[in-house]
Amino acid sequence: MNLDERLVNFRPIVIIGLCLVCGIFSAYLAVDHGIWAFLVCLTIIFGVNLIFYLKKKNLALLIFAFLCVGFFLLGFTTLSLKIDKYVSYKVYDGAQVTLTATVESSQIDGDVNKIHLNAVEFGEKSFAKIFMETNDLTVKRGDRITFKAKLYYNDFTAYNLSSGECFSCRSDNFTLLYENALVFDGAFNAMKNAISSSIKGDSAVLISGIILGDDNGFSKEVADGYTMAGVSHIFSVSGLHFVFFSTILSWLLSLLKIRGFKQTLLNLLISVFYAGVCGFPTSAIRSVIMTATLNFTKNSGKKYDQLNSIFFSLIIVLIIMPAELLSVGFLLSYLAVLGICLFSKGFKRLLRFLPDFLSSAISTSLAATVTTIPVISQMSGYTSIISIFLNLLVIPYISVAYSVSFIIIVICSILPFMDFLMILPGVMAYGLNFFITLLNYDLFLVKGTMSIFAIVSYYLILGLINDKVNFKSNVKIGGAICLIITFALSVGGII
Repeated sequence: MNLDERLVNFRPIVIIGLCLVCGIFSAYLAVDHGIWAFLVCLTIIFGVNLIFYLKKKNLALLIFAFLCVGFFLLGFTTLSLKIDKYVSYKVYDGAQVTLTATVESSQIDGDVNKIHLNAVEFGEKSFAKIFMETNDLTVKRGDRITFKAKLYYNDFTAYNLSSGECFSCRSDNFTLLYENALVFDGAFNAMKNAISSSIKGDSAVLISGIILGDDNGFSKEVADGYTMAGVSHIFSVSGLHFVFFSTILSWLLSLLKIRGFKQTLLNLLISVFYAGVCGFPTSAIRSVIMTATLNFTKNSGKKYDQLNSIFFSLIIVLIIMPAELLSVGFLLSYLAVLGICLFSKGFKRLLRFLPDFLSSAISTSLAATVTTIPVISQMSGYTSIISIFLNLLVIPYISVAYSVSFIIIVICSILPFMDFLMILPGVMAYGLNFFITLLNYDLFLVKGTMSIFAIVSYYLILGLINDKVNFKSNVKIGGAICLIITFALSVGGII
């Protein structure tokens, strides 16, 4: 069959990634529905691959079928073990213990410091993470502390499993063992200090958010403004940030006459370090892997496939952290980039009457929005219809603000006497915060959530009308109409 006549093109990495996702998801379903979730998914995966083998009589397809089953079992096993370990900790509920832990992040809310701890130890036991509240506002990221506290077990939920925080506790008496447990922590605190020593209030939080992914501390008015405007993704260090970061880095390396493979390798290593400074969020890990794949592919002279790159990064992330599949951040990160990959070209064709730069920007914003609507509506209870247009204004502004602020913050972190330069990031941050709080967003919110049936239907239709499925135009138009009707009926509470 001619390549253009196929319904879909065969992509082994995509199929393997989907099998891994199915394995992880079936392990989570098995908690409430027993082994049946596992058996049904396993039967479907092996059955589909077996049908293809019987049809093609190709030994390679049979080997691939076993590989798919292997990744399904890998996903199921890794999450099952994580669930078993999480549940086993319940025996320590109510225990009074002396803990030693490292501060992963802290958020000051009034007179309460909300702290996420990792590398937690007591006696010969160890936990992944613990959530703690304290009135001690001096505790910061990277501090290795020891203290006494009573443990309260966090009931098993998708959120608690994905965060890894099996216990909550409270304590106000600490012993600081040492600061900056990792080099990433030292760099983070240096950059954070450079920001907070020169910029105050919401402006400081904005700069910290776009550079370090730490947007804790916004006033309610500003925080609600970014959320309802649909542009709060600028505080999640992801592909948008790494495009800016990689561009700055490549320019600097080119000035040093470092090019080709050496530049790509150095770009990767420094990008990994930057992701570590930002706390290794899933979105940053995905972006580092995809950027590295793109750069190495270009250097090798081969064609870059964005969809394969997305699923390659997904496989790596989920093998290391299977519970991330259950986190909202993971879903939004991957759904947005998948939307751009699958729908941006289609939207751009529809907008071909516009100037190229404008049609590209609008199509990218539309593509990322259409795939994340169900998750956002479930999370917030509404969908912002103005977000597409505000992103067209905010993202170009952020590209300039990020580039200028990043360079200045690095300079001021190394040379504190240059802190007078921080006035420029402060002014840019103040301007954006002022703009975001101008509008009455209630006029642009479609309130309501989607039912499970509507969500499944929505994504099934998206799967049929995207650019990677070769249906005729009239079929895709019909699917798009069904998509709009499904969303409208769901938000209206009819389905």
